[in-house]
Amino acid sequence: MTAERQYRRILWAYPRSYRRRHGAEIVTTLLDIAEDGRGRPGVGPALHLIAWGIRQRFRLPAGRPLAWAAALLTAVALGAAGSAGGAWLGWQTAAGVPSETEARSLAGAISGGGGAAVYPWRSAMGGPVVGTVTYGTSTWSSERIRSALAADGWRLTEYVEDGTRGVVVHPTAPDQQVVPMRMARFRAVKDGLHLQGDTSVVIGGAGYGVDGDLSQRFDAWAVPPRVVRPLAVAGLLAGALAGWLLAASVAYRVRRNPAGVRRAATGLGVLALAGSVVPAYRLGHWVYEVMVYDTGNPDPYVVDVPTMPMAAVLLRTGIGVALVSFAALMLLTGVAGRHGVAAEQPIGPA
Repeated sequence: MTAERQYRRILWAYPRSYRRRHGAEIVTTLLDIAEDGRGRPGVGPALHLIAWGIRQRFRLPAGRPLAWAAALLTAVALGAAGSAGGAWLGWQTAAGVPSETEARSLAGAISGGGGAAVYPWRSAMGGPVVGTVTYGTSTWSSERIRSALAADGWRLTEYVEDGTRGVVVHPTAPDQQVVPMRMARFRAVKDGLHLQGDTSVVIGGAGYGVDGDLSQRFDAWAVPPRVVRPLAVAGLLAGALAGWLLAASVAYRVRRNPAGVRRAATGLGVLALAGSVVPAYRLGHWVYEVMVYDTGNPDPYVVDVPTMPMAAVLLRTGIGVALVSFAALMLLTGVAGRHGVAAEQPIGPA
């Protein structure tokens, strides 16, 4: 590989517009001042060029406070998105929770009667959970509960029965009665999964129509993988850096256009940033919950927080406005290169 080609490869660290304007001049100068007679770059000069090229990519146009505001907001928005993506990627390494069919089958085996409603949900950390609720009629059998869990591969870690509770029938009438009920609470583990639930059956009360009434529920969830939080942090950093670089690139792209195009592009940029506020907030809040989630809690949980009115509509609208506005900005400023190109920052320290 020739020395000139090596230098041009190193200059890929600089923005394209900068290479287009100054690449030939830089390469010629470096070849002229090379000390080894062949002009090939040493490790030190090569690293110096790469470092200043990266610095040039992060620079924003001077005297443009709006560019700084846009860079900060874009870094925050893409940082939140990157962190959410990193956390999601980490959860892909978790054990898979039972499918709806598997959960319904297990619920039926435990209860011995009644149809189970299955509902998947996610914890505040973003982990998958599958829950079931079963109502119907059945008979009480401790052995059935234990055998059903064991047959499905679950190992009981806690099983507590309670026969002291009852069901009050006709609670507002003079002849109200308390019908006995048996109840059990259980916890179990299996291959990176946890399960906890309870089941109860009314014993007696045939004259009141409640004999054998069944109520049961359980949740099964994946143990949080250790990589979720590190990947969330890595995604945050990567997204923030990408956001800053994107804002810097767009700022120079806008600056290379005529004044009228710059004003229109600035308006589109402000609109895109405004649209990204709600999505960034939602993603940022979710990432916060991932980072502060109590992994030692014995149950999965969600966090109740005040929600904005019409949050789903605002979220979808914000994403749409941000994407359409940014696409329009990039299309509008595509005329760059057919107009005068402003001077770029020089290489090396200012």
